[in-house]
Amino acid sequence: MLLLEKVEDEVQEKITQDGGIPNNKNSRVLTQDCHHHFRNVWIGAAVKKLSTYLNEILVSDLNTNDFRLQLCTLFDAFLHFWTRSSVYLATISKDMAHGSNTG
Repeated sequence: MLLLEKVEDEVQEKITQDGGIPNNKNSRVLTQDCHHHFRNVWIGAAVKKLSTYLNEILVSDLNTNDFRLQLCTLFDAFLHFWTRSSVYLATISKDMAHGSNTG
C-alpha cells in the first residue's frame, strides 16, 4: 500500500500545482494486482530454473535415449503436456458419463 499512498500524494500535489483544491473527491487512482508481473517474471524465472535443474540431473539419462524420441527437460513442455492430457481425460470422462462412444 505504500506505493498506492505515494501515487495518491503525487496526484494531490499535481492538483495543487495546477491551481486546484486537493481532496480525494477530485481524483481517483485505479489499482490492480500485479498478477501479470508475477506470472511473467517470477513464474518464468522458476520455470527456467526448474528446466535447468532437470537438465542437470537427467543429462546422463537423456544421452542414452534415441534422439528420435525428442525428449527434453523444458518444464514448459511438461506443463503443456499435463494441460493437454488433463483436458483429454476430462473429455473422455464426460463422454463416458453421457454414454457417448469416443472411438
